[in-house]
Amino acid sequence: PASPRPTPAPFPPLLASPRQALKLGLADASLLSDLGKSLHSASKWSLAETCLRRSIGIQSTAQACMLLGDVLQQQQQLTESLTAYERALTADGVTADGQSLVRYCEGQIGILRGILGN
Repeated sequence: PASPRPTPAPFPPLLASPRQALKLGLADASLLSDLGKSLHSASKWSLAETCLRRSIGIQSTAQACMLLGDVLQQQQQLTESLTAYERALTADGVTADGQSLVRYCEGQIGILRGILGN
């Protein structure tokens, strides 16, 4: 009789070790953006920023730029946040992400310009 097939070791969930995923050089823009979004939702601002910046460095998408703007704003990095929201309006996928993203980013840009006096 054939021997039983070994059960593969389970992979750790990506969110269980985001630092490990970054150390391993995760270079998939979509996965990095998804990880950044999850970390954003968990209020892990610094790690979310790292993932989103890496994602944008590979492929600048409207969603990732908008999320980076949110993360930077949470960290009181208002000038960089403004830049991220402005970049979202010209990034890949801005039309696919729809008018709600555009309106949201434009609103945040207006607020930040008012605060920063731009």
